[in-house]
Amino acid sequence: PLFLQNLRGLGAAESGLILVAQVLPMTVAMPVIGRVVDTVGARAVILTGLPLLALTTWQFGNLDLTTSDTQIKLWLAMRGCAMGMVMMPSMTAGLNAVPLPLMSRASSMSNVMRQVFGAFGTAIVVTILQSRQTFHSAMLAQTVTPENLPLQQLMSQAQQWGVSQGLSAAQSQAMGMMIAAKQVALS
Repeated sequence: PLFLQNLRGLGAAESGLILVAQVLPMTVAMPVIGRVVDTVGARAVILTGLPLLALTTWQFGNLDLTTSDTQIKLWLAMRGCAMGMVMMPSMTAGLNAVPLPLMSRASSMSNVMRQVFGAFGTAIVVTILQSRQTFHSAMLAQTVTPENLPLQQLMSQAQQWGVSQGLSAAQSQAMGMMIAAKQVALS
C-alpha cells in the first residue's frame, strides 16, 4: 500500500483493488489446502509453502515505478496462495497439539500472539522503510548541485513558466526548488 499510494500516487480505493489480488486466492486456496493437510499432513504443506512464500515475498524487492499492475497482482496472488499454505496448516497443527480442556485458552493466546507479533512486524518494517527512504533521499540530495545539468534545465523551465504566469523571479525560483525537492523525494 505504501508503494502504491506514496510512489504511484494511487488512492486508498485503487490500492485496495490491487491488494485484493492477494486475499481472493488465499480465500479460495484455504479449503483446498485444508483437504490436502488432512491427507498428507501439515508438515509437508508448510514445508512446501514456506519457500514459495519466501520467493513470492522476495519478488517484491524488484518493484519499481514501471512494474505493471498486472505483475503486482500476479505476485500478490501467488503470495496469497503461499500464505494459505503456511498460515492455516500451522495454526491447525498448533491447536491440534493442545489438550481439549485448554483449547479456549490456546485459541485466545494464539489470537493475541498473532496480533502482537503482527503489530511488531509492521512497526519494524515501517521503521526500516523510513530509515532507508531517509538514506536514499539524502544520497539523491547530494546530486542536486548547481553543476547538475538536469537541475539547471528544470530550474530554467520553472522560472520561465513562473514568470509567464505572473510570478516574480524569486517566486519562480522557489517553485523550481520545490519541484526539484519533490523529484528527489519521489526518486
